[in-house]
Amino acid sequence: MAAHEHGALNPRTLLRALLGDNTLWGPKNGSCGLAFKQAGLPHDRSACCRLAG
Repeated sequence: MAAHEHGALNPRTLLRALLGDNTLWGPKNGSCGLAFKQAGLPHDRSACCRLAG
């Protein structure tokens, strides 16, 4: 089974996947900004890179 099926997805792995998706980082993508805020993450690519390690 995949890690996500066990509920054990590594948060840094998820964050790195988000960092790799250029469509999430456009200034006009407000819904992504809201989702990041609700997850307690900055909607700032540089800040997320630092968090991802």
